[in-house]
Amino acid sequence: MIEIAELWLYPIKACAGVPVEKAQVELRGLRRDRRYMVVDAAGRFFTQREEPGLQAVRTELRPHATVMTTSAGSCELPHVLRDGPRLSVTVWESDCEALEHAEGSRLLSAALKRDLKLVYMPEDVERSVDEDYARPGDIVSFADAFPILLTNQASLDDLNRALGGAVSMERFRPNLVVRGAAAFEEERWERVVIGGIAFRAVKACTRCAVVNVDPRTATRESKEPLATLAEHHAPEGKPVFGVNLTPDLEGGVKVGDVLEVA
Repeated sequence: MIEIAELWLYPIKACAGVPVEKAQVELRGLRRDRRYMVVDAAGRFFTQREEPGLQAVRTELRPHATVMTTSAGSCELPHVLRDGPRLSVTVWESDCEALEHAEGSRLLSAALKRDLKLVYMPEDVERSVDEDYARPGDIVSFADAFPILLTNQASLDDLNRALGGAVSMERFRPNLVVRGAAAFEEERWERVVIGGIAFRAVKACTRCAVVNVDPRTATRESKEPLATLAEHHAPEGKPVFGVNLTPDLEGGVKVGDVLEVA
């Protein structure tokens, strides 16, 4: 039996994640996942690729807001931001509009000593999924390209054996973590059903140096585990870990739900 072992939300793209017991699936991803994002002065997304210290920015989910905590202080981020300057922002090759959260911008800029802005994707903005893998109507939050990322505990165990050590699943920033599947079996799935919700498994997730950021220290001091992953599991010459999902329906999922391969 394959089941959901962990669920993670990342209220702010590229910042620390929050483990949860249940989540609401929306067409653009899990509710409250990557609806906020950090951008630079030009409006381009700013991530741990440029600044591993973003991992030290913590979030706490409360009933009516998300609390963001930085070294410069804390502030509340409304779950749904309705007011603020409207900006044009860019994620990879995708452009869309967003609302700025002024206090969040101030704290992030002070903490990371850069000119940064914290922005929110409002409900009226619909960013399209990577068109090479999308159906009409497929949308995504500020995630890189797809609504949901699933990883497999057996795949991590296999990688850690190759490493001769142990890295945590946090490095790979998943939304869903499954147990009960064979190592890297997830890459062969085309469609799965979880909690009565159907998902298309559209593409294995290609990995970059973000996985080398230690979530405990918010630093990147090694080329691992990416170097070993590139040698150990690189179909078509690129290191991959996990699979991107696009939901066909909305609904709830929770830890312990069974995953059925359809």
